[in-house]
Amino acid sequence: MKCINPFLFLLAAANIFGVVVGLLVYYPQIAASNPLLWVFIPDCPLYVLLAALFYAGLLRNELLRTITALGLLKYGIWTLFALFSYSGYFLVDWFGWLLVIEHIGMSSQFALFSKEFDKRYLLVGVGWFLLNDFADYVLGVHPFLPSNDLGGVVAFTAFLSLAVPAFALFAGKRIGEEWIVKQAKAFLGL
Repeated sequence: MKCINPFLFLLAAANIFGVVVGLLVYYPQIAASNPLLWVFIPDCPLYVLLAALFYAGLLRNELLRTITALGLLKYGIWTLFALFSYSGYFLVDWFGWLLVIEHIGMSSQFALFSKEFDKRYLLVGVGWFLLNDFADYVLGVHPFLPSNDLGGVVAFTAFLSLAVPAFALFAGKRIGEEWIVKQAKAFLGL
């Protein structure tokens, strides 16, 4: 049995903490929703959980690795956008700022997954994230936002569904080859 790097274990544990916090936040919405839509509701906890499973060596599938990398970046950025767009609602106490820190960490984990991504998997990612956007804004499973005027949020979300895979296509390999990222990956045993 392979021994897990202690720092990778701590990163996986921090991600599991984030999953628990996220599921507590999303629980009322999940409980009130059709079970067929559950996979579309807890966006951030889903990708953080998948990352933790990769860190623990429990997942190795390249398609899931690509989707995980894209999801970490897309939803990390999206959540920061939402938190700061509605800062008068979300950033009024310590919990809102905890979410900011968690989502900066979440989106930065994209670098640990960065490499030359398979173009086919990136296209699957575009389809998956556009389907998720459809579920969020047409089927109504997006996270709570303190406004009914969601035009800008919808546009930004769709933009991210296209821009993040494009970014991964053109910058994924370069990011994965950066000295600091290589050092972090080597240190973590990735």
